[in-house]
Amino acid sequence: MDQELIGNNDLRDEALQHLDSLWQTAHWFTDNERDAETLVINTYLEASKVWDNSIFMKACKTQMFRVLMKILFGKIKLNFRLQLPDNIENMFESFPSDKFFEFKAISGDIVTKAIRRLPIEIRLIMVLSIFEKFSYQEIAEIIGSHRKTVRNNIYHGYMLLRQEIVNSLVVGESKLTIA
Repeated sequence: MDQELIGNNDLRDEALQHLDSLWQTAHWFTDNERDAETLVINTYLEASKVWDNSIFMKACKTQMFRVLMKILFGKIKLNFRLQLPDNIENMFESFPSDKFFEFKAISGDIVTKAIRRLPIEIRLIMVLSIFEKFSYQEIAEIIGSHRKTVRNNIYHGYMLLRQEIVNSLVVGESKLTIA
């Protein structure tokens, strides 16, 4: 009993500092804040069931995110080896270079919408990299893949993100502040 209590205290002390990060990531994959909160609570409860000081104390954040991914995508088979068009670099020609302006800022809404339109596998890797600052190796451990796969997906993610933003600007989805 005392050992279990010590383990729960360790979990609480280590995991609580990562709840905001877990919630932010969960929110990228849910439609509302309540669903993100429920996911984080379930992540904490699931982690408490499998808590092992030897594993969690070394890399608690990585392990907590691993549990979150298991809950979030448990019924979905993610494919991190997506087939992307061979000519992805040429897809940017839809934005004429003579119409390119210097922008003071691109609306955060445009970026958020662009990220949400990415394929779920790419979005996951981009969120973990950009917002949670995980290394390629940590992301590979979280998603159960290889570092090289993560690196390639991040590259393709930036290309797709750029294309989504360019498409938003061409279509005129938002108002930009022009220098």
